[in-house]
Amino acid sequence: MRYLFFVLCWLALPFLAGAQEHYVDFATKLSKAKNDSEKAFIYKDALIHYYRDNSDTFKFYADEAIAYFRKKNYSLGEGIIVAQLGLTDRAEGRVLVALKRFHYALDIFRKEHYTRGMADLLGNIGGLEAGRGNIDVAAKYITESLRMQEALGNRSGLVIGYMNLGSMYLQQNDTANAALFLNKASLISRELPLTVQIIGLYNMVGVLYAMKGDNEKALDCFLNNLELSNKYELLPAQVECISYIAEYYQQNGNPEKAFQYLRDGLKLTTEHNLAEMKSNMLLTMASLLQEKDPESAVQYMNEALEIGKQMDNKSFMATVYDNQAAIYKKLGKFKEALFATELKNRITDSIFSIRKSKELASISSAYELEKSIEKVNELQRENSRNERQRNVLLVIAIGVILLLATLWSFYRKTILLNRQLAAHQAEMSELNTMKDKLFSIIGHDLRGPLARIPTILDIYEDPTTDATEKKYLLDSLREHTSASMDMLEKLLFWGQALVKGVKMIEQKVAIKTVVADNVELYTQAVAEKNIVVRNNVKDGSYVFADTKHFDFIVRNLLHNAIKYSHTGGVITLDTDESSRKGYIILAFKDTGTGISPELLKGIFNPSSSTPGTANERGTGIGLMLCKEFAILNGGDIWADSIPGKGSTFYLSLRNM
Repeated sequence: MRYLFFVLCWLALPFLAGAQEHYVDFATKLSKAKNDSEKAFIYKDALIHYYRDNSDTFKFYADEAIAYFRKKNYSLGEGIIVAQLGLTDRAEGRVLVALKRFHYALDIFRKEHYTRGMADLLGNIGGLEAGRGNIDVAAKYITESLRMQEALGNRSGLVIGYMNLGSMYLQQNDTANAALFLNKASLISRELPLTVQIIGLYNMVGVLYAMKGDNEKALDCFLNNLELSNKYELLPAQVECISYIAEYYQQNGNPEKAFQYLRDGLKLTTEHNLAEMKSNMLLTMASLLQEKDPESAVQYMNEALEIGKQMDNKSFMATVYDNQAAIYKKLGKFKEALFATELKNRITDSIFSIRKSKELASISSAYELEKSIEKVNELQRENSRNERQRNVLLVIAIGVILLLATLWSFYRKTILLNRQLAAHQAEMSELNTMKDKLFSIIGHDLRGPLARIPTILDIYEDPTTDATEKKYLLDSLREHTSASMDMLEKLLFWGQALVKGVKMIEQKVAIKTVVADNVELYTQAVAEKNIVVRNNVKDGSYVFADTKHFDFIVRNLLHNAIKYSHTGGVITLDTDESSRKGYIILAFKDTGTGISPELLKGIFNPSSSTPGTANERGTGIGLMLCKEFAILNGGDIWADSIPGKGSTFYLSLRNM
């Protein structure tokens, strides 16, 4: 379809029927109303009843209702009437006035927690904004309305919300998303009676067929809808069907038949003051006359443009300007054609821009609500002033409470920060002490072996040194170098953990495999001391830990057991899975020198360690890292020892 007949705006509104043939005594109904809430809906029915056919009576009831509810200080009743007046404005093309009224009523409904009214008005505002080209603003209002309608279980409201979303996607030629929302609306509509909104939904489905290229199916849909809408209460839907059918015949080479339908539709829109539909009829008629009677076509377009300006329908205005430019070119009026094109481009460039805050702000100052309301008496004004004063005092009290709460929060945060600062200072002091110890170890234990190397080399190169002494010197050099390398490796490991942070990759690790690999690593050291290593770790035993950390702990504990074992000693490795649920304990037991109770207390602190049974050197850094890595992996490490009989180191880690 060349134009999309933008029905989403009025689809959100109930049809404003003209005066009915039967007489309704609204005055009597009002006098019998039990409360103001009932009166509000009676006044609303009166406005719908007298719309168009009796403007004086309509105005009388509108003015009387507003004055009554303001006098009674019943804001919900005022909101209901203002919202109905907004529907009237919208139906007659006064879009900006309608928006002003809708927002005014919406504020009242929110204050009064009138959810149904809020849901309907949000849909109305969203429909109007979509017609004005404010798609992003419209989507926000419509989706909020949908959420409320769904919570209320209002099926007709859901149908209108989905229709509005579908129509917006049709405007942007997104047939896939349009079909999605129109299908949702169609499914719900099957359970509802036939209304103007339902016929509008069926017409949208016809538009969807046309946009997909299935014009015959679209025509069948429009003709069927025209038959369904042949009732007075469905008049807007009937006019819409006529417009679509005329457009179909125009595009398929039958302008005479199209013009016949358009004349009938134009007559109906004029008689019943359906401004938006009339503008579309005029534009379609102008397009039919472009070739035969361009001057008449321009007149139709100008009339349609005036209605579009009144409604502030930018999409429609852009279409009119585009058609005007084409006709002016044919008439040789190039100056007018250029001007129309420029106006069209201005609208097109801004129509779908995001966050049109200036445009929305202009609405509030464009029109004011009608001020044909009786002055309220002095008592009402005094009550209003007192209420405002109470509100101001309430705001001040709330502000003071918030200020006190903020100060208390800052006070609590200050105390917490001071505690954290004290904890950090204690931690830094501890780290500084550890640093001093480590530098002491490096300065003594690392510097000593390295300082002996030049002396050993000098003696080795002395011509008076015999072969036996040289062998002893080489063995000593090897021992010092090995001790220094071992300490450097551990210091490097510790330094990386502190500076770079420890990165853990936990996984399932087979205990026996890691133990066996490390026993093989120390085969030569075990052989030199004639030590027996008993690996009693069960097959299938495993832990969840970082592989590098676990290997480091096993290697160091095994190395210490060898280091402090006597020649011919025994080292036993066992596992225990029953002592602590979810954990496995790996024990490293030796028959070596043992550890005195004094040394055992600080065994995992970095300090100078005692020499091994073969005078092996160490620093204590290895056990410190073993402890740190065990805790980091969710476990622990501890030791038992009897001086002169041996030691047992225990490592516990998770096995599930």
